[in-house]
Amino acid sequence: MQLTFLIGNGFDVGMGMRSKFSDYFPRYIEESANKTKSLKDLSKRIEKNQKEWSYFEKKLGEYTEEFTLETQEIFKQQLRDFELGFIKYLREEEKALVYDQQKIKETFGKAFLNFYKDENLTAGSEETVANQFLRYNQYDRIYNFINFNYTDILEKCLESFPDGLIAKRTVKSMGYVDKLGKVIHIHGYKDKLPLMGVNDVSQIKNKELAEDKRFVRFIVKPLFNKANRTNYDKQAMNLISNSHIICIYGMALGETDKDWWKLVLTWLNNESNRQLVIFNYDEKYDTSSQFDFLEKEDAIIDKLSEFVAEEKINVESLRVRIHIAIHKNIFEMNLRKKEDDVLSKVAVTIVE
Repeated sequence: MQLTFLIGNGFDVGMGMRSKFSDYFPRYIEESANKTKSLKDLSKRIEKNQKEWSYFEKKLGEYTEEFTLETQEIFKQQLRDFELGFIKYLREEEKALVYDQQKIKETFGKAFLNFYKDENLTAGSEETVANQFLRYNQYDRIYNFINFNYTDILEKCLESFPDGLIAKRTVKSMGYVDKLGKVIHIHGYKDKLPLMGVNDVSQIKNKELAEDKRFVRFIVKPLFNKANRTNYDKQAMNLISNSHIICIYGMALGETDKDWWKLVLTWLNNESNRQLVIFNYDEKYDTSSQFDFLEKEDAIIDKLSEFVAEEKINVESLRVRIHIAIHKNIFEMNLRKKEDDVLSKVAVTIVE
């Protein structure tokens, strides 16, 4: 039995990383003050300091309208400068984490085995997903990951499971295991081809640049992956197509990853037993009102429907197999060093 988790920046944030777009962007603006005018322009054109990286990528597509075929190199220089700065920032942030292997193993083990339970989902959703597990009760269970982050925090956490073993089960006197499978970095790594951009040509607002094959290959993420021949995309597609349950965690359902949402919904539509679990972060969500849950579910269904409008997939008909956990952080644990510890180490360094 194959389970696949799609992991976004919300995972890293839950580990203590200050890696939201709104964490880095103010720093980028500050650092841009001493740069050349052309490099400053990108920070000036991004209008709002929002949390999600999908917002930034969408704005990149709109920002292309400021350029021409002759000036596109300036755009590339700006994005390169931004990306290099952010990767440097990520390296610094990762140094602030300390990995408590026992704590991680306990938290992750519970998350893997209980993510679908009614402490996260509704009782009806738990029953539906549990039935899928029951169908494959006499099989090993493999937990795979498609990681949309540039960091290797997930891999370091998964090292807490010796030999990748999550749990052992006995069914009718036969032994089976729950174990870790593959981790695929669909957007590359912080030190190996990290990828920022839009989902497709339609999101490049500059029509002239949208017809330039080299520029398109540079900024359209699926085409960039194909051009670099990393095969990350093929491996991820294979994981999705062979999955029995998919769980989306720590991700905004943004337009700039539209192809992946289309692929997941096509996968869900193609077989009646498949189950999709979506962890949606919303700190304003309130269970004391009869409206909040269904309104949140409706909003997610509507957004997913937009992604597959051309494919004519009826997402509403799939609602019974789309299970939504709101403001539930199954992997969350703060691995960040205490600020006092960090400051004391800095002080010691200065003295030395």
